[in-house]
Amino acid sequence: MMAMRGEAPSLDPARDTLINVNALGEAVPSARFMGGREFDLVLGGTKAKATDADRQAVLDHSIMLLPAVEPNSGPFACHQMRWTKPPQTDGQRLVALSYYLALMTHTGLQMIGAKGPCVIEGPFARNPDYLAMLASLCHGGVEARESSTGTSAGAALLFAQNAPVLASSHYPRGDLKCAAYGQFWQATVTAERRQC
Repeated sequence: MMAMRGEAPSLDPARDTLINVNALGEAVPSARFMGGREFDLVLGGTKAKATDADRQAVLDHSIMLLPAVEPNSGPFACHQMRWTKPPQTDGQRLVALSYYLALMTHTGLQMIGAKGPCVIEGPFARNPDYLAMLASLCHGGVEARESSTGTSAGAALLFAQNAPVLASSHYPRGDLKCAAYGQFWQATVTAERRQC
């Protein structure tokens, strides 16, 4: 995660926050966690598909994955993952995992002082549950880039004259059930957070 013109008061390397430099030489507050690896570890290769019933069950029963799946990096390093309640289907597991990844992203964005709309690219930009949860917490909404090669497209834009804007889908502020779930997750994680 990177926050262009972010306003992080201080960055904590123990929580995997740092400064990167953009193509214009400007400092960019950044945060990291191994979301792709965590996704693969939790799903274990299953090709789960989520139904509306799975989504409803996760929200209604507060089925939550708490950090950290990968305990050697990210904002909750040294924490051991756990489920508040075990998912009953692969679809529920996928939904709760997608929400977890969105909440980890939101945590990182908060730590680096991100403001305005959140732009997502890569595989998570095609995950509707991830996008719905993130949109419920980001005040500026979420823009999901449709390109799977965002980094190379962005580099090309540095040199292009009159280049077209990359296609994206806009997710406005999400629904109240997702927001309530996210707030409960944040409160639970904050209460359990410890220094390692």
